[in-house]
Amino acid sequence: MMPLSAQSLASSPRRVAWLLAALGVAGASVLYASPPRQSWYLPACPIHAATGFFCPGCGSARSLHALLHGQLAEAMDANLLLVALLPGLAWFGVLLFADAVRDNRVRDLRVPSRISFGLVVAATLFTILRNLPDTLPFLGWVGYLAP
Repeated sequence: MMPLSAQSLASSPRRVAWLLAALGVAGASVLYASPPRQSWYLPACPIHAATGFFCPGCGSARSLHALLHGQLAEAMDANLLLVALLPGLAWFGVLLFADAVRDNRVRDLRVPSRISFGLVVAATLFTILRNLPDTLPFLGWVGYLAP
């Protein structure tokens, strides 16, 4: 068996795809087995620690942990944006994996600019809304967006 070098990995998208899939399964297994608030190796958000504001990713580990345990409501409470985007991200990952394994090639990763712009706008609005105080008139519901 050949030793695995950077050159051999770069020349084989199929190997990289299987390696990333194995790492994903291992990561999901670790996240399934350990609640994020009780594990020392899942760090707190550095942005929240430094500024006190919630970033778009705050609550993602708790959200994924809840999804792995089949708790959709708890996952949505931890990070609604992640739960909303996860089906699209999963589909994109499946397409990349299938191309790499079947054809030993990497799919062109260009995303249409209107989709990229929409994702940036959605993440920005989500971040602004989840950091607004829930005492504002007519905006009491924004408190549900905070993790």
